[in-house]
This record gives sequence, structure tokens and C-alpha cells, in this order.
Amino acid sequence: MKKHIIALAVISFIVSAAISYLAVEGLYRHDLKASMLELKGYGESLIDSEAPEIKSAFSRSDDIGILYGINKLSKFKNVSESFILDSNSTVVIHNDSANWNKKYSQPVFQNAAALKTNSVTPLNDNAGFLYSIPLDSGNTLFAMISSRGILDALNAWKIKLYIFGFVLSLILCIFVYYCAKLMFLAPFNKIKKALSMKDKIKKNMYSELIDMVMVDVNNLSSDLSAASDNSLLIKQLLAYISQNYISVQADIFAVLDSNAKIVYCFDKDGLLFKDKNINTHIFNAVNNAAIIKNISDVLAKLEKVSFESDNIKIEINPVKNNEGTLAGIIISGQKVR
Repeated sequence: MKKHIIALAVISFIVSAAISYLAVEGLYRHDLKASMLELKGYGESLIDSEAPEIKSAFSRSDDIGILYGINKLSKFKNVSESFILDSNSTVVIHNDSANWNKKYSQPVFQNAAALKTNSVTPLNDNAGFLYSIPLDSGNTLFAMISSRGILDALNAWKIKLYIFGFVLSLILCIFVYYCAKLMFLAPFNKIKKALSMKDKIKKNMYSELIDMVMVDVNNLSSDLSAASDNSLLIKQLLAYISQNYISVQADIFAVLDSNAKIVYCFDKDGLLFKDKNINTHIFNAVNNAAIIKNISDVLAKLEKVSFESDNIKIEINPVKNNEGTLAGIIISGQKVR
């Protein structure tokens, strides 16, 4: 049962972790799509506002104006590069002078220049967008809008959600484990312990008594029912015995009901009882005068007595229920060795 509960807790962890993962991925993709659309709109408005100034300077062959416009454009947020390519895909001017005369032979640049119109091209792996604006028949203005800042922020946010989902799944796992343990394992162990009681206490003087204790009050054996019509008192008596006497070893052990009739009797060697049959009155079951006298005193005073007779230490203990009435009598005896 414990293995099943552990398996259930692990399964709950896996399921909740999987749901958390799918939820985080769904939110990440949704936010990434929205952020990329926002970045695209931002880039379009930025290029539309700055390109005319560069185009005007280019048409006037104003190298200083072109360089100023390119550098100004590159300093805007998320703009990683701004440059002009000629018809051979060679850099005419770049915001980074180290890239002047560099050849951009990648298809994405060549395809954008070939359109001869304003265009926006998404870059691979959501890296950003490439904006292109033709300046004349052979030269094209390019600006690369990077999504690095967006991706870094979203990835950091996603990691936090992963951690939160993991912690939540772990808490759920622990909750499921203890709930299942409380609801199933504890009752199961209790029943298992009760059912294995006879196995733990091997066949001995208490075997039949344990059988009696384990029987429900409404399903008492015919012999036990015959011992008394008051089943509740019998059940209270046997419950008391199971709590206080199961571990006691004795040569003689007898249980009487409230009328001093035998409910259970163990006297293997016949040291005290001549008749051990259920429902036999104690006065008819023994020949020992001391026993009969002390039983009479116990019935009258409801007090425990101990004495020795015929080299047998005998203890007679009246058992009371919660209402203070007599539920039965327990007689235990041990030979003096």
C-alpha cells in the first residue's frame, strides 16, 4: 500500500509538472508572439520616421548627412545595425566603420534588395526583423531590429515560472502523499494489524480469545452469544482484555461474564477448572473453596483480590464498564515454581 501511495504522489508530481510546463510554454509563445508584433510595429514606425532624412541626404550626395542619419538610426533602442548596400551587396556606409566595404552575400539581404520596395523580413529563430528601403535603383537602406532584449526578458520570466511550477508540483506531491497516507494507509495498516494479530501471537492460550475480540458485536459466535444476552458488556470485557492482558503469560486464564459464567477458559493442565465449557457457572466449574469464596467477595464488592491456593497464585479482577456496572471477571493463575 505504501508503494502505491508513493507511486500516486510521484504520478501527481509528474502530471502537475507536465501541466505546468505546457502552461508556461503556452504563455511564453503567446507573449513572444505579442512582443514580436509590437517590435515589428515599433521598427516600422522608427524606419518610417528616420528613413526620409537619410534618403534626402543620399539624393544630395551629402556624405556627412548620410553618416549622421545612419549613426542616429543605429542608436535607437533595439537597432543593432544600420547600413546601405549597393547593387553588389557591398556596404557603402555602416554605423560601424569596421564593416565598411563588407559584402553581405546572404540571400535575405539580396532578396530584400531585389524587391525594390519597402519591406520587413523576419530573421531566423525570432532574432528580429530586417527593414529595407530602396534609396535609388542600386542602393538600399537596411536596418536590423534585434529581439535580444525581448528574448532575454522572456527567458528569465520563463525560468521563474518553471521554478514556481516545480515548487508547486512538489507541494502538490507532498500534499497528495500525506492525504493518501491519512485516508488509505493508516486505515489499511490498522486493519492489517488487526487481521495479523493471530499471526503475531502464535497459537497459545489467547488464540480463541483473540478470535472473540476480533468478532463484531453483532456477529458473535453462537457459543459466545450463549454466554450472555448482553453483547455490549461482553464486547467491553473483551476489549479490556485485549488492551491489558494479551501480553500476560499465565497457566490459568479465565473470563467470566457479569453473571460469573464462563466466556473463555484456559487451564491446559486442569489445575483449577474441572469444567471449562462455555456458559458454565464458576461455582460448578471449580472445586476450590477459596476460589468460590473470593468470587463471591468480588461480586459483592467489585474489588480486585489476589491470593494463593494449592501452590497457585490466583488473581481475580472485576472489569467495570463506563457506567460503573460489572462487565465481567478475569481470573488468572500462575503455578508457584
